[in-house]
Amino acid sequence: MNVTYDPKADAVYIYFSDKKSTNTVEVRDDLLLDYAGSEMVGIEVLEVSKKVAKKDLSSFTLTIPTFVATS
Repeated sequence: MNVTYDPKADAVYIYFSDKKSTNTVEVRDDLLLDYAGSEMVGIEVLEVSKKVAKKDLSSFTLTIPTFVATS
């Protein structure tokens, strides 16, 4: 797993796999789930500075709502 922060976009991306995303599901305005087929390969969290203090970006907890992908 790899986590990156883009300060210009104010977004955190959590990579679970090196696979390229084939489908993105918007769970909320600020939460996107990326899939390669039926496998979740990443999560993008937008407007992170509104949720986590910048000093805490090196270590934070994120709660993801349960979601079932449909094709």
